[in-house]
Amino acid sequence: MTALTRQPGIHGPIGDLTTTRGLARILLTDNPTLDQPSFFYTYVALAEWLPPEHPVAMFVTFISLPKDRREVNLIYADSDVRFDPARDHEYSVAVQIGKWLFSEGHLTHHSVDRNPEGDRWAQAVGGILPPLAPADDPHRGNPEATVRSGKRALAALNATAWDAYLPA
Repeated sequence: MTALTRQPGIHGPIGDLTTTRGLARILLTDNPTLDQPSFFYTYVALAEWLPPEHPVAMFVTFISLPKDRREVNLIYADSDVRFDPARDHEYSVAVQIGKWLFSEGHLTHHSVDRNPEGDRWAQAVGGILPPLAPADDPHRGNPEATVRSGKRALAALNATAWDAYLPA
């Protein structure tokens, strides 16, 4: 782990979802990066079909705002759960999980700062989808930095002791 990551606090499971690949248990955790404010949280999807030493299929960080608004900040899916037409039929596991999070009200809004992959995911999962910020907006994130941050957080999440929460 790098200096920018830590073991997240685990608040507990919020539900189980059967995907085209098998069972995924969704948990609410603190954000695993140290450079995020306390109102940032993370949904982590633990997958029964992944090795126990790397059980995290994907995660979604989000900002908890007033009036029950939960806005996606970052989504990152492990390469093992990217779309595979032989196993996923219509939607990737990440889209299946995202659709569930939005339909259950665990997420409500998407960010205006979406890279092309994040925008495709947002379009596929639904929810409140504001227009993208202009490309020259100084607050827009850097797509390469977003991928690096996603990989770093995924490594921290996979280093977490999930044994008590792994799907059976």
